[in-house]
Amino acid sequence: MAPVKLGFFVNVAAAAAKLAAFAFSGSGAMLAEGLHSAADAVNTSFLLVGVTLSRRHADARHPYGYGAERYFWSFVSAMGVFLMGGGATIYHGILELSRPEPIRVGAFTWAALGAGGLLDGGVFFVSLRQARRRRGERSWLEYVRQSTDSSLLAVLFEDGVAILGVIVAAVGIGLTVWRNSVVWDAAASIVIGVLMSASALVLAQRNRLLLVGASARPDIEARIRRIVDSDPVVARLLSIRTRVLSADEFRVDLQVDLDPDDVVDRLRPEIRSAAERIHGPDELEAFSRGFARRVVDEMAKEVDRLEKRIREEVPGARVIDVEAD
Repeated sequence: MAPVKLGFFVNVAAAAAKLAAFAFSGSGAMLAEGLHSAADAVNTSFLLVGVTLSRRHADARHPYGYGAERYFWSFVSAMGVFLMGGGATIYHGILELSRPEPIRVGAFTWAALGAGGLLDGGVFFVSLRQARRRRGERSWLEYVRQSTDSSLLAVLFEDGVAILGVIVAAVGIGLTVWRNSVVWDAAASIVIGVLMSASALVLAQRNRLLLVGASARPDIEARIRRIVDSDPVVARLLSIRTRVLSADEFRVDLQVDLDPDDVVDRLRPEIRSAAERIHGPDELEAFSRGFARRVVDEMAKEVDRLEKRIREEVPGARVIDVEAD
């Protein structure tokens, strides 16, 4: 949660500085940046709510836990950035183009932009370092498409776009001063709004997929498949289904054809010993009933052992259901 908390406080500070600079200068680009940071602050608070609620323990009404809370609130956050940030910023840029008014650019404007860039950059690189650890050997595109930690992904996107926004705002304000035309300032406001809206739509789409039931990564499913295929009690793996429950946690449903021969081989000494003591059909029936229960119990223990092995080698497999055919 550290990058999310850090992002919240940084966005509050950056929004205050940028909106103060807008009040002083009247720059649409500064307003865009102020709204950008304000939207990020509000939506980071949504992320904090989601992370907190997702950590509640499973109960009778929610036997698989509350992990999806993270994705719901991340979706709300993305829509907030799209509407409150991107939409309002684009609207103001268009308004400034239709009714241009001169802006006042001074040292405070540049100082606010610089401070905002440093604050957003700090959070971005903290998030980037954490994301790099989780990415492993995957490409960045694969990580974005497969990540189940929507909160970290949101902070990474929001602050990455915030850095681009500061650059665009600086260019727009600089060109406005140089060319003495607010068209550049208005254009910068629109570009910032488009960047915010685009990043919000990417995040919303990712969270939508996680909410409706995305599967675990292909390499994780392949690892589980290798474990099951190599187990002596499994004759054949019929199907494997996974579903993401929360960040780096998922459910595994396995349909397998079990082979009791390994268990029966281990019980062979008991069979031979009992065969010498059996006299008559009644004793044979009693032995058969007891032996059948014993085989079933041993097979159940083997399934438990298989589930334990999967959890040990694939820590994210929180819920495992094995159906034997």
